[in-house]
Amino acid sequence: MGESTGYGFAAVQVVERLRVVHSMIAAAQAEEVELMTQLYRLRREQQLELGVGAL
Repeated sequence: MGESTGYGFAAVQVVERLRVVHSMIAAAQAEEVELMTQLYRLRREQQLELGVGAL
């Protein structure tokens, strides 16, 4: 019975670590989206200054 408790504790540790990693991934993805948006806006501004795609 002691062994199964050890396995249960190990599983809880793995699940907790997965939760932390998933949070880190979500934060990195949010930053990626923000940076891509900034780059898009900068490029679009540059295009408009050059008269490309102006309505």
